[in-house]
Amino acid sequence: LFGIGDVALVCAINSGIMSVKWTDRLSTVHQFDVLGTDLTVDAAGVPLAGNIPSDFKVSGIARSSTGFINYAFYQLTDWLATGGRMEWYKADGTSYYTATGGFNFKPHPNFVVRPEIRRNWAPGNPVSPFVGTILGCDAIFLF
Repeated sequence: LFGIGDVALVCAINSGIMSVKWTDRLSTVHQFDVLGTDLTVDAAGVPLAGNIPSDFKVSGIARSSTGFINYAFYQLTDWLATGGRMEWYKADGTSYYTATGGFNFKPHPNFVVRPEIRRNWAPGNPVSPFVGTILGCDAIFLF
């Protein structure tokens, strides 16, 4: 049970994750998620109890969703790996897809830099703000 403002939200999420190391250099991860809520929103997309069922296309808040994500990683050297991710996400009846590719640079055991390019598309919602190509980069420092 979650609270959003004065609204109580019943939420159930189930996830399954499987990781496989195929060789010394190649590994994959597979994740499956199912979410169900009783979330409703008003015409402006504001969460309310007992009003209009939420619709991800309109409010960006999913009432129910299913996701399946597949990752593949290949270790090129001790400090460089490449990877890819393919994701299918179905929120309130509309499918969204993501394909991502990138690199992990590890110049130090406690520091990694991860540049990537990602393509998002949604055949059932082509005007979605979630559609497009994104260049990204993050860095992780472990201490």
